[in-house]
Amino acid sequence: MRLLALLVVLALAAVVAVVLVTRGGEQAEPEPPAGGAEIVHVELLQVADPTVFGTARFEELDGGRTRVTLEVVPPPVGEQAARLGAGDCTAPSEAVHELPPVTGAPESGEPGRSSTELDVALGELVDAGLVAEVDTVTPEPELALCGRVVRR
Repeated sequence: MRLLALLVVLALAAVVAVVLVTRGGEQAEPEPPAGGAEIVHVELLQVADPTVFGTARFEELDGGRTRVTLEVVPPPVGEQAARLGAGDCTAPSEAVHELPPVTGAPESGEPGRSSTELDVALGELVDAGLVAEVDTVTPEPELALCGRVVRR
């Protein structure tokens, strides 16, 4: 039993190391935006699956638009539903903004990704108190990752 626990811890450490190396050690902190555009990073916390990690990046665009990019490690086998909802991270919430599903190729070593542009200003998303949610890939989807969209 202890050996199994040790193997799980080592596997999780390896996944975190791969994420840091492939992302260049990027931290989930605000970065200085080019041209004055605001960027908000959100750590997606584990809800149903302790082996999955994720981040959401919200980038202010011209014309009151926002680019939303989700990254999930390890990448899913299949598609993981994703949304911005008005929930509290205890259960899947009703979507306020549907996002494209998170997809990826586990054999690639790259995180699973979802990216889209919304016709909503970043400030409106933050002020609405929304959460970014990613579901599990199972016959009965559960909430896998969740994080509140806030400025730090």
